[in-house]
Amino acid sequence: MKKSSNVLSLAAISILLLILNIAFMSVAPVYASEVESESESQVTTDEEQDYQPAPYVLNPRDLSLYPTEFEGGTIEHIEGDYMNGFHMIPDEKLYEGTIIIFGGSEGTPQFDLGVGFASAGYEVFSMFFFGMENQQPELAEVPLEFFQEILDYYQENGGSLDEPITVYGASKGAELALNLGTLYEEIDNLVLMAPSAYNYFGLNMAQEDLSSWTYEGQPLPFLSVTNATEEVRQEFLNTMQSGKPIAYVDVYESAITNTEEDELEEKRIKVEDFDGELLIFAGNDDQLWPSALMAEVIAEHATNEANVNIYQGAGHVFFGNGEMELPEFGTMLVGGTEEANLEASQAYFATLIEVVNGWHSATNE
Repeated sequence: MKKSSNVLSLAAISILLLILNIAFMSVAPVYASEVESESESQVTTDEEQDYQPAPYVLNPRDLSLYPTEFEGGTIEHIEGDYMNGFHMIPDEKLYEGTIIIFGGSEGTPQFDLGVGFASAGYEVFSMFFFGMENQQPELAEVPLEFFQEILDYYQENGGSLDEPITVYGASKGAELALNLGTLYEEIDNLVLMAPSAYNYFGLNMAQEDLSSWTYEGQPLPFLSVTNATEEVRQEFLNTMQSGKPIAYVDVYESAITNTEEDELEEKRIKVEDFDGELLIFAGNDDQLWPSALMAEVIAEHATNEANVNIYQGAGHVFFGNGEMELPEFGTMLVGGTEEANLEASQAYFATLIEVVNGWHSATNE
């Protein structure tokens, strides 16, 4: 009976996570406000304008929806064996190096954030890591070696590995970015938004218990949903069936606290193998997964002192009132209040711009 309950929990959580992750497309623009060319520029929030998401935000895999230029530059869709995404090239490159951006389980390449940085004079790569025709169809067993393709393309098109490379990842994309930082010494800086300190289970409709990532053909050790206690998993299912607002954080946190120390250490991403600079953002009311707790775990093990920014009362995304209404599926809790999320969003963008500009020297210096 216990085994059956475990399988049911995995199926329910895996399927529902995939369905609910679609909803993140509607809030992805909170990370994507335009980045001005000066550090002190102000970010315009959704509360200050009548924002309507671009068509590609709602349907990120339709390449025909994406523009091929922005004011002051061009955008090229690039594709390799696994690599897939957008190369954003300013007419006048104002900062050395490049920024490589990954979204989260919503499946977007954080296109608008990339355009924002490119408009400010950065060479940018906004990349998919699953879901495109040449990639894993779902967020499971993504081969980390695909990053080498991006580095090769960057060099073949005039980029220099002697200049700074910053990798930005949000949520599951932060889990990806942290793994990449431990494997590729070419990465100088990491920006982790609502991160994970551990490798968690992948998200797949087949309901298989798979790792999110592979390297050299082998799945990385991962925390399974079955690492969470039976009580927590059953409570999650009860809440889901009751129609009450659903929070995932207890399942993810229980997978940490219910795992033996040696096993947990095996599944922790070895940030100490990354020798660069770390900038981390999280809200302490994240109701999707315990990103603030995991930000502290990352900082504790980091080789260099991490710049950790944990915003009180903010959620997983620094936007809205902490709830997301999903047609036919009720309400998902992502955390935070409107006021706390707005304050966090403003502080986040100001810090992001200031720190990244500090990492990348101006080309005229």
